[in-house]
Amino acid sequence: MSDGEAQPLDLDRIFTVLDRHGVEYLLVGGVSATAYGAKRVTTDFDCLPARNEDNLHRLAAAMARVERPPAS
Repeated sequence: MSDGEAQPLDLDRIFTVLDRHGVEYLLVGGVSATAYGAKRVTTDFDCLPARNEDNLHRLAAAMARVERPPAS
C-alpha cells in the first residue's frame, strides 16, 4: 500500500482505544447506519465527542494511540 492510499478502517481498534481512554462520544455517519443494519460500505469513522476539556484531552490521547499502534 502506498503512502497515498487509505488504510482499511479498523473499527474494533478504534472502539477499543476510545473506550480504554474513557472518551465520551456519539457515533454518527456511515458506521452508525451500518450498526443499525444499513447495507452500506464506509471508509471513515465519524463521531461527536463531548466537548468538555477533560474529554477532549482523552480524545487527543486516544487518537495519538490509534495513529501509532503499540510495537508488537
